[in-house]
Amino acid sequence: MSHNLQPWSPYEDRSNAHSVGRVTLVWAFGQLVEAMLGFMPYELPTIFARPEDEGPNDAARDLIRLQSEDMTKALVHGRLTSFMRPLGGGEVQPIPSEWWEIDEPLSRFATGAFDPERWAEADAVPTHRILVGAESFDRWLATLPELGPLTARQIEMVTEPKLRAARAVSRQTQPVMEAAEQQAPAERSNLAGVGPPLISIEAVCEMTGMATSTVYKRIDDDGFPQQVKLGSRSLWYKDEVAAWLREKAALRGG
Repeated sequence: MSHNLQPWSPYEDRSNAHSVGRVTLVWAFGQLVEAMLGFMPYELPTIFARPEDEGPNDAARDLIRLQSEDMTKALVHGRLTSFMRPLGGGEVQPIPSEWWEIDEPLSRFATGAFDPERWAEADAVPTHRILVGAESFDRWLATLPELGPLTARQIEMVTEPKLRAARAVSRQTQPVMEAAEQQAPAERSNLAGVGPPLISIEAVCEMTGMATSTVYKRIDDDGFPQQVKLGSRSLWYKDEVAAWLREKAALRGG
């Protein structure tokens, strides 16, 4: 039995098809995206329906794509176990790890299903639901770093579209560079705090002496700097907030 599943439509349904010791790929990927990026699973259809803009919309999609690549890597290397079951129900069978050796995994995550007879074809009509071993997923997810201070890479992905695009091209044309980065973890960790300083709403309130509601009101009414969104987090450029405060002080002084 084949189904024409619309990409990302399974994420509109928060239910998780039951299978002993297993969860659906849709459920697992939704948990991953929520944990690492702050996007709720039901937001994914809207995110991928938005127009391309070389800005926040594309940045959000790229961040989600990176999560799909990380999870695919774990499936290829056997850190996660995966299974397939016919859509509508039937016998559960393991998915060979080599069936995750695909160039564009995001389309598989978009439906949470595939055709095992045409497993390498992204446009094949799905016939089987993909399941993930619950224990292996919990163990793998627990080892991932928590969402903490923004790295330079995350800042660039959201606020600097040209840098984001350049990195995407670099991943395709310079695989040697990626290998070199893996050999120099110390250098990567030193770059973690590099980039424009971004601060939370709590820090903005402390810096300005304003309440949260006043901050958002002044964005519309008084030219206060716009926030930057990363998942469910709202952040501000510290330099822009400081410049706004200096401008207001100068007006009062004049």
